[in-house]
Amino acid sequence: MHIYIADLFFGSTMRAIGSVLLAVVALSPCGATAADTASAPLYLKGAVLAIDDSAAIVTLTVSNSGSTPPPALSRFALPKQAGPGARDDAVVMLGAAIAANKAIPKWQVRLDSRTALTAVGVPPFNVGEDIAVVGYALNAVDKNKAQPLLQAHYLIGNGKVVPLRAPPR
Repeated sequence: MHIYIADLFFGSTMRAIGSVLLAVVALSPCGATAADTASAPLYLKGAVLAIDDSAAIVTLTVSNSGSTPPPALSRFALPKQAGPGARDDAVVMLGAAIAANKAIPKWQVRLDSRTALTAVGVPPFNVGEDIAVVGYALNAVDKNKAQPLLQAHYLIGNGKVVPLRAPPR
């Protein structure tokens, strides 16, 4: 009997906590906050400054041109092998992309393995070449100094989008 009463107590407590949380969410402002933009996909366009393909993942150092995403980015063509779900994910992610922070002049961009890039038809990169990517900023610390690091999910160019990995859900 004692366990049953404890279950009732915790059940009503959880309902009360849930009600408070719903009230807080309902009363919160609807505008975009710093937390919202921190998790938004980022659009980065710039020149390749350095290439590191010594590790399993190709990483590029890319200058930040400060460009904003093209208005029709979410309507760029996806490869035919991408299924309907991948197309829907791309439309959502590309449509929500915002420009990378202009105050950060250089970004480290993680792509994928050289093998995976070759499999989707991406030729090797060259220093000085312009690229555009959409991905998510990662919190990386190297030698106690924060670095702007972007995990690329899409390469963009010539009106086409090359998906590199499945976007998070």
